[in-house]
Order: sequence, then structure tokens, then C-alpha cells
Amino acid sequence: MATSVAVRPKMLLTGFEPFGQCDVNTSWEIVKSIPELPGMLLSKLLLPVAFNASVDILVRKIDELQPDFVVSLGQASSRDTFSLERVAVNIADAKHPDNAGFCPKNLVISSEGERQYISTLPIVDIFHSLQQHDIPVSVSDSAGVYVCNHLMYCILHHISVNGLPVKAGFIHVPGIVKLSPGNATLNMSIMQNALILTLEVLRNGFVN
Repeated sequence: MATSVAVRPKMLLTGFEPFGQCDVNTSWEIVKSIPELPGMLLSKLLLPVAFNASVDILVRKIDELQPDFVVSLGQASSRDTFSLERVAVNIADAKHPDNAGFCPKNLVISSEGERQYISTLPIVDIFHSLQQHDIPVSVSDSAGVYVCNHLMYCILHHISVNGLPVKAGFIHVPGIVKLSPGNATLNMSIMQNALILTLEVLRNGFVN
């Protein structure tokens, strides 16, 4: 009798380069610290803090890798929890230029896109898993209108219009103690554990 072999879901994790006055970006520090995990195939991608380039790079990687899940992280120094973003809106409105010097003002991201896209990650399941492990977690209905929201919106739009079998979403993380003095912080080990638990929720709910 033939035995079935479990298919391991492909997970694509992304984080951002430093921006502003920061020498590090906690989103990438967390992503690159995640070890290989049982039952899944992990890929990691560092993105520029640039509206257009970040999307172009991630879209190419999605089309090349054909992942089952895309989990993007971004730093929000004002947050003090692992913030699961539920909604991306069709607007880009920067108070300061991105790392490429682009500074959109009240710009519609896509004239053909939806007013908003909803994360296709199982946010409720992730939230409960992290809560059960005493990790500070929240569900957010605003990813802002800067590069993070733009990336989330464009990736969900790309997946939607092309009918790709990919689940994707965005998570904002606070600064990490010792890396972001003066800003909201959480311990690095807490953030690592939060992302690992998130990936385990995705793995456990994966149906090939």
C-alpha cells in the first residue's frame, strides 16, 4: 500500500531595510532570525522601503517561488503589540519620502483595484494562538498609508487579479529592546516566538 507524503507549505517571509533615522529595521531582524521549522519550506526576502521597488521585487519573487503563504512584516515604532493587519486601502499618502525619494500625496494606488483588500491570512486563529501564549497581540484595521499599506494592497491586488492560490497578509511589529531606544519595544525572543507561532498556525491549517 502506498503511503502518502505530507506536502510542506511554502512560506515567503519579508521584512524591510532600515529607514529614517533607524540603523536597523526590526521587521527584517525578526524575519532573518527565524530558523528552519518542521513541516514547512521557508524563504526570506529583504525589501527596500520604497513604494514601487518593494512591490516589483515581491511580485517577481511570488511569481518565481509560487508560495502558499506570504507573510510581510513592517516596523511601526508607535505600536506596542504584534499587530495583525486586516485591511489595506487604495491610497498612498506619504508625510516624508521613501528611501527612493518618492513622496506620493493622496494618490490612488490602482484605478482598477478595489477600495480595500482584506488579509487572506487566518487572523482570528493567529490572534487566539498568540493570546494563548501570552504574547501581546492585536488586530489592526489601519496599516497606514505609507509603504507597508501600499505593499499589502498591491500584493493582495496582484494575487486577486491573477487568481493565484496564495494567502497573504501584513503584520506590524514594534521596535525591539536595544534596537529602537525611545520607541515602543518588545523583546526579540517574544517577537521571534510570535512569528513562529503564526507560521505554525498557517502550517496546521494548510490543505494542499
